[in-house]
Order: sequence, then structure tokens, then C-alpha cells
Amino acid sequence: MKTITPKSKKEEAEAGVKEAKGAVARANGAVASAKGAVAQAQGAVAKQQAELEQAEYADRLMTLKSPVDGKIVRLNTMEGMSFGQQTRKELMQIQPDGKLIIRAEVDQEFASRVEKGQQATIQDDGNPNLKWTGTVLRVSEAFLPKRSGSMVPEGLPMNDKNILECIVSVDSGDSNYPIRHGQRVRVSIGVE
Repeated sequence: MKTITPKSKKEEAEAGVKEAKGAVARANGAVASAKGAVAQAQGAVAKQQAELEQAEYADRLMTLKSPVDGKIVRLNTMEGMSFGQQTRKELMQIQPDGKLIIRAEVDQEFASRVEKGQQATIQDDGNPNLKWTGTVLRVSEAFLPKRSGSMVPEGLPMNDKNILECIVSVDSGDSNYPIRHGQRVRVSIGVE
């Protein structure tokens, strides 16, 4: 028969120390593994942040921002069109919020009679019964060619006289028929 003697206190303590050292080694391995996982996760976050910044930059390049609040009255773009510095046509026409303004062309013979602050009468080009009132906001410093010859029928010579440009704000008029963007009107400045 074999006799089993209980382990001595020393042997038990040595086994406990050995087991504790193993636990520390396993914990150190887990910490190292966790540090590696944290570093990997931080790298993934940095990569995603860089991709987000690139996407935001691309979004800014592809986004048009108006310098004023208003509404779009004409959009000259379609999906897939590209625009750059050589583009001759405006992308859109915007009517700013607030009072509507009119660009009036004054011939040289009448230019000396026009001043900032003068009252103006605005009349529909096709219906003389439609009238509005306005105020001259700005008078150009120079006589320049007309901005557009688009109103001249094809084949007819364009009037090459220079004009003085005035900006007139629309103050009041027929609320049932407001002036619309692009509408042709006649403007009488300082005339009752």
C-alpha cells in the first residue's frame, strides 16, 4: 500500500506562485493583444476620417452656393453635364429675396436727366395698363454697350449705341399682376 502524504505548505505556495505567474503571463498577453486591437481600431478610425474629409471636399467642389438667398427661376443644367472655366452659359438664374430690381437702359441724350433717388414709372411693354412705381438705386459711371442683343431678331443689325445703365427697384404696383423675372418693361424716370 502506498501512503499519500499531504503536500507541504511550501509545495502549495510554490504551486500557487507558479499558477499566479501563468495568470500574469496570460494577462500580459491579453493586454498586448488588446493594445494591438486598439492600435488597429485607431488606424481604421484615421482611415475612415481621411475618407470622410475627401468626400466632404468632393461634395464642396460639386455644390453650388448662391451668394444671396432667393429662388431659382431658370436652371440651365442637367444630370451629367460638366462645367468649368470655359463655360459660357450661366448655370442658373436666381431672383434674390426682397425687392425686385430692373436694369434700365438710358440713351445718351437723356442721361443728364437721370439721378439716384429719382422716382420711376414702370410699364409693361405689351400692356400699357399695367404700371408699377420704382426708385433709381444706382446710375452707371460709364456708357457701355448693351448687355445682350438677344432681343434683336436674327438678320437685323443690332443698335451699336452705348447706353447708360440704371438699376431701379420696384416699389409698388398691381398686386394681381406682379412683375416677373425677364419681363420686358418700359421705364420712365423723373417723368409724371
